[in-house]
Amino acid sequence: MKKAIVLLLALAVLGGAAFAQVKTSISFSGRVTLIDQDGNGVFAQDGNHYDTLTFKATSEDGLFGFSITDENLFDGSYDNIRDWNAYYKIFDSKARVMVGNLRNGDFRVTLPYGRVTNRDTNRIGGYGVLTTVYPVDGLSFGVNLPYNKTSEEVADTFQKADIGAKYVIADVGTAIALFDLNLVTDTNVLNLGFTLSSVENLTAVALYKGTFAASATHAFGFGANYNLDALSLYAEFSGTSAAAFIWDAFARAEYQILDNLGAGVEASFASDETYDVTADVTYNLVKGLDLGASIGFDGDLHFDVGLYYAISF
Repeated sequence: MKKAIVLLLALAVLGGAAFAQVKTSISFSGRVTLIDQDGNGVFAQDGNHYDTLTFKATSEDGLFGFSITDENLFDGSYDNIRDWNAYYKIFDSKARVMVGNLRNGDFRVTLPYGRVTNRDTNRIGGYGVLTTVYPVDGLSFGVNLPYNKTSEEVADTFQKADIGAKYVIADVGTAIALFDLNLVTDTNVLNLGFTLSSVENLTAVALYKGTFAASATHAFGFGANYNLDALSLYAEFSGTSAAAFIWDAFARAEYQILDNLGAGVEASFASDETYDVTADVTYNLVKGLDLGASIGFDGDLHFDVGLYYAISF
């Protein structure tokens, strides 16, 4: 895998020259904990499934392309391929076929900050063949057939299809629906979401996820982000109703003090009576490299100093 990473870097550098008709890009991101409340430091993952290296290549006309992402780069193995795909646009770009180990978010809604439990609707994931059609501007439909690495009856594959729809309403917002079907085991998931973007400086999101099996679970989330000059405000709430109703809430304020210096304060609360209040400051050293420090209280005092890196070219 180390050789593969070196090869991807070389391809990105050469993409504009040796492959004049291919557009390439590479992105690399993660986090280092420099010091924590115990006086320890570690080259740590920035959350599970992070510290990623992504390589993308597309034809100059955008009609076909390829993407591959390796995750958890610093766990010592360097061979955790999170997802990969190849896509082809057909019928004068009115349709697209994507194959591979997918991590597709075309029919997905995410909350503005993504801190509460039910922060997103589902994405289409795993090995499959995803076909998306674009009949008119703003409207798209997709069907994913989840072919596995182990063989199974084609009838079962069709009974476990993902069916998505998205409609972008001009000057209003975006609505999505995604049905994760599994008629084989009778475990089906309905995802619904709407993002409002018609109010200046405001983004508001509502989502619902219903899992229907032997018993039903209903989950929902609400979130909003308001930006005013150097000030950004976030608020999110989520709840899940199954055997009992559980919820969590989150609020955050950020202020850009200088071009390269920002500060924030946030608080989270949950129905199990857990909470956390944290203040943080971030200093941008150079583009793509930030030094951050935070201190908070969740019943115990906690703090850390970290280095965040996100590079793309």
